[in-house]
Amino acid sequence: MGMTLEARVAKPGMAETRRTAILTDTQCRTAKAKDKPYKLTDANGLYLEVKPSDVKAWRYRFELRNAGIAKESTFAPGNYATKPLGETPEEAQARRAGRRFALAEARNERAKARDVLRRNRRLLMNIRSLALVFSIFAMTAVQAQSLNILTEEDPPYSFTKDGSPTGFGVEVTREIQKRIGSTDAIKIQPWARVYRTVSEEPNTVAFAMSRTKEREHLFQWVGPIVENDWVLVGKKNAGIKISTLEDAMKLDRIGTVRDYAWTKFLTDKGFNNLDQITERKQNTLKLQADRIKAFVSADSSYKSEILENKLNPNDFEILFRMNTVQMYLALSKNTNKETVKKWQAALDAMKNDGTFLTLQKKWLPDNKLPGTAKPADF
Repeated sequence: MGMTLEARVAKPGMAETRRTAILTDTQCRTAKAKDKPYKLTDANGLYLEVKPSDVKAWRYRFELRNAGIAKESTFAPGNYATKPLGETPEEAQARRAGRRFALAEARNERAKARDVLRRNRRLLMNIRSLALVFSIFAMTAVQAQSLNILTEEDPPYSFTKDGSPTGFGVEVTREIQKRIGSTDAIKIQPWARVYRTVSEEPNTVAFAMSRTKEREHLFQWVGPIVENDWVLVGKKNAGIKISTLEDAMKLDRIGTVRDYAWTKFLTDKGFNNLDQITERKQNTLKLQADRIKAFVSADSSYKSEILENKLNPNDFEILFRMNTVQMYLALSKNTNKETVKKWQAALDAMKNDGTFLTLQKKWLPDNKLPGTAKPADF
């Protein structure tokens, strides 16, 4: 018995069923993230999925029918974006190339996907899986995959200046984007939120992330971009001597950051004296006020944390060095592997042509170049 595969959204010669669109651009723009994902439904299978990470993703739902058995499938055109005032045609083209669409543009993408189904109906009637359907979409879609690029307030790697992200990690990331033709924006968020998003959502980049044993198989890695030491920092001349981790366990309270790799490391070692906060800069203020005895940081960034609070770095000192770690751009597990390869190749090229060294001298003049990529042994 022959197989028939029917695209419910489009039969040859059939006019598309018209429905009045029920979404407005204002609804899309003002939709707020909730604890769980939710949908804002438009016409003809198009809807906007609003995720807890505040990503707003366009989805096109369609139905394929095989011998009377219907199977629903979904195509992801890209993410929601507003049209900036004064956007030039070139800027609009770059935004759309990054798969970021306003409502009207998303409807156009849905129409294109529908047309793909119509034009390939004869082919679809002779295949036994949906894999080719998505291959057809992939061939007709713009090749540049939109990415949700996230980082935190963590000078000198990433921080806000004059309303825009800057820092070593930001400039490295932007140079990679420039070389591969990506125009996706870099967003600064609290690290707990960044980590949750890159753990749960595809097509997400988070930096700079320590590469540990536990994280090794949770993400795809591009780097390394930094190699530094985890350190315990305390007030100078406070009379605190630490030679081992066991000595550190005896301190009254140690400031650290929620969802950081070093927090997990110390917790696993049995530390029960950790005071966890969401933003690193809070630790220096707590130490200054004697609410903690020390805080955990990196040897390349702890002075920036102190300066951010307008304190004098000379009033503080490194009490103990714990581990040497490499830091990377972490890409979510479900991100296309070809995308990851392009990012790594661009970073390798930067290291070969001297661009990476120039950026490191600008932002991290005392750091040595990161070595060969390798997972941590802890």
